[in-house]
Amino acid sequence: MAGHKKVFDRFLSTGFQQSNPLSSLERIIREYDVNYSKFLPKNKSAKILDIGCGMGHFLYYLEKKGFTNFEGIDIGLEQIEFCRQHITDRVRHIKDISGYLELCSKLFDLIIMNDVIEHIPRAKIIPTLESIYKKMKDNGTLIIKTGNAASLYGFFLRYIDFTHEIAFTENSLYQVLKAIGFTKIEIFPYRSSWSFNPKRILWLLLQRIWFFILNNIYFIEVGTDRPKILSKLLVAVAQK
Repeated sequence: MAGHKKVFDRFLSTGFQQSNPLSSLERIIREYDVNYSKFLPKNKSAKILDIGCGMGHFLYYLEKKGFTNFEGIDIGLEQIEFCRQHITDRVRHIKDISGYLELCSKLFDLIIMNDVIEHIPRAKIIPTLESIYKKMKDNGTLIIKTGNAASLYGFFLRYIDFTHEIAFTENSLYQVLKAIGFTKIEIFPYRSSWSFNPKRILWLLLQRIWFFILNNIYFIEVGTDRPKILSKLLVAVAQK
């Protein structure tokens, strides 16, 4: 990740902010609610860490849900400055995830990584996840969202961003989490939120038809070993 420092420091102005405008914030938090709400701690004062907080979308969601003890970290200067200006000042600029966690005295109830793990070099993924595991409370939860290499979009998603280092399928994501020591691991497709917009409804229906077609293509190609999740994004929820 250090080799991409110039890009990370200007991550918003080199394209990310343009593709994720503030006007999309409400839609994004609706999607967070669809995918994450049942995994959030019951205690509103639970300690929550957002690794790679970006533009602060998830931090904004947590505040809307009434959580009071959360923080975000990011290695990009622009992201931190954006969060402080538009979302919250509960953010910290860091040089390295593992380095920050080693010095952190807190234990967390929930740690989340939205679109982060694919930016970590392969050789550092296991050590980073081990650092995260050590900073979680017993029965704490880790949530990871990342691209799905099994989707037709997966290859494009792998290379859409210069800082992407790796891509995952449901199998490889389960594999690394299990190797770290997580016991209860659930992996599912990241779901879009419904709305009464006719174009949105049509798109979601066409998406379901496409998944049916792609599933059968995979069946013809590889038989019963075909991937079960075909959406462009995966979510893994792992409990310590």
